[in-house]
Amino acid sequence: MSVDYFNSDTVFAVTDSRVVRLNGELREVASYPFEGSTLNQFLIRPDGGAVLLLGDYVETKQLSVVSLDSAMQRQGLYTIDFEPVSLKADQQYLFVAGQDSIAILSLDGTLLATAPVKGMAGMEPANGMLYYADSTQLAVLDLQGLLNAQIPETSSDAADTSSGDETSSDAADTSGGDETSPDAADASGGDETSPDAADASGGDGTSLDGESSG
Repeated sequence: MSVDYFNSDTVFAVTDSRVVRLNGELREVASYPFEGSTLNQFLIRPDGGAVLLLGDYVETKQLSVVSLDSAMQRQGLYTIDFEPVSLKADQQYLFVAGQDSIAILSLDGTLLATAPVKGMAGMEPANGMLYYADSTQLAVLDLQGLLNAQIPETSSDAADTSSGDETSSDAADTSGGDETSPDAADASGGDETSPDAADASGGDGTSLDGESSG
């Protein structure tokens, strides 16, 4: 068992089977079970949550990155396929580094960006930057610049398609308004006052059920 102090009202105890959050009187407040997995690394987030690396990399060549909120509820899950060298977190992101790359995740476990390194030795996030050392250099990453460079651009084709769909819908509405058939008018011989003709016309209207595209 290990014990990690966060503040006067929060202490974490880590056992072989779960992580437990305790209050200032060392009474259990919440916990998260490992469900048979092996704990590889444990980290307290700056917001009072936690990050776990679960699994046996030697056996499976994979590890699960589990992000927990301050109530020890799972907030995110991500699987890495490299052996971790360093695990860090700030108020917005999780950082998992292997020997040759850094994975930057959101707190809900979404992969946001990666950065190459050569022989990772250690890293530390601060003030929107990620400072790190590898076998060749001491360096710093501008996190916002890195994230902006790796966010996919919005496809203009999607906007064009949406615009085309609206035009098609308007055309369908215009077409749908023309319910009177020229042949039907000829057959009726212009007898506009016939109740039977009025009933027939009323029954030909087609109801279009709109579906949400979601």
